[in-house]
Amino acid sequence: MSLQQTAWTLADTTGSLETISIDGTTTTIAGVTYGVDGSGAPLAVQVSADGKSFQIKVINGINQLSVTLISTSPNSDPVHLQQGTGTGAVLLDSLVVDAQQPAIWDPMIEGT
Repeated sequence: MSLQQTAWTLADTTGSLETISIDGTTTTIAGVTYGVDGSGAPLAVQVSADGKSFQIKVINGINQLSVTLISTSPNSDPVHLQQGTGTGAVLLDSLVVDAQQPAIWDPMIEGT
């Protein structure tokens, strides 16, 4: 199944593997966390070597996904976050990132 927008969350079946990617020219993913460990600390998610995608395994319940985006360009770089790679469903449209304005996308993911 794929991530589905609900009134408050992005929802999917617990255990599903989901790839999320960006399409910005000069923007990369600086870091991602999803869920928490036993002490309540955010769990780091591995980002691809090119800094353009990551994969999560949907956790049961409602958990926060936090994606930090950075750009090396002083010019605005409009970024789309999408499911999968290439032409997947757009999860966030036209987030603007530049060297002076990193961005954070932090939706709640509901595993059911």
